[in-house]
Amino acid sequence: MSFYAFEVLYWTGICYGELLALTPGDFNLADSTPSITKSYQRLQRRDVITPSKTPNSVRKVQMPKFLRDEMADFIAMRADLGPEDRRPSTTWAMSRNVEARLST
Repeated sequence: MSFYAFEVLYWTGICYGELLALTPGDFNLADSTPSITKSYQRLQRRDVITPSKTPNSVRKVQMPKFLRDEMADFIAMRADLGPEDRRPSTTWAMSRNVEARLST
């Protein structure tokens, strides 16, 4: 899971909180674009999803074709998730793994 997260961060340039707020429904695989409309924050030991801070923060970013294909495979592997579902129980653990990769 952290491999995909790292790839999305690297190839799209989105912010870390934006990545953690993404759901399967945010990905338009036909156009190779995820919609960035919200952000993840950890406040008082709780996962909180907030709207993007400014109107300019709401956007669609382009993914390379290979990343679109990887994300399509990942979403297919996670058939237990609906279009708007996130995995809050794993988000915090995954975020620590990605942070460790980014800091090395």
